[in-house]
Amino acid sequence: MKDEIQTFPVDDEPVNKASDDSLATPVRTRASRFPLLAKINAAELLRFGIIGASSVGFYYLLLIGFVELLAIPVLIAAVLAYLVSMVWNYWRQRNWTFKSDCDHKSAIPGYILTHAIGMGINTFVLYVLTYPLAMHYIIAQLFATGAVAAWSYLSLKVWVFRKH
Repeated sequence: MKDEIQTFPVDDEPVNKASDDSLATPVRTRASRFPLLAKINAAELLRFGIIGASSVGFYYLLLIGFVELLAIPVLIAAVLAYLVSMVWNYWRQRNWTFKSDCDHKSAIPGYILTHAIGMGINTFVLYVLTYPLAMHYIIAQLFATGAVAAWSYLSLKVWVFRKH
């Protein structure tokens, strides 16, 4: 009895099983339709979340301290807190999360660009939710954090700390 190869159907496509009488045409899986999905590693995603959570916690402490203790306007405080937490995050994401062998000379410019865009996303979401929608800045920051986390993971994984 031959081993059966089974893939999961996508949408209305049939399940494909190799048979004794012919070579079957492979079924398109979600991973083949979206190659990035094939690259996502659960352990790596968990490490990203752990480092990200520590970085976010550090960011929130800085943000609240800048706003509440130093009376810095929210958007300026958010940018300052983001810059400080960005440095905190780099070493941990490079060495532990992605276990990258990229040298700093090639990784740092991409990391800075990724986080410059992330800071833009963060500031935009924070602005829209706090000013026109009058949401409390901490609640608005939760939404901004989710948007930036998705952007950062994908960019760092695919571009900045990619495996050579």
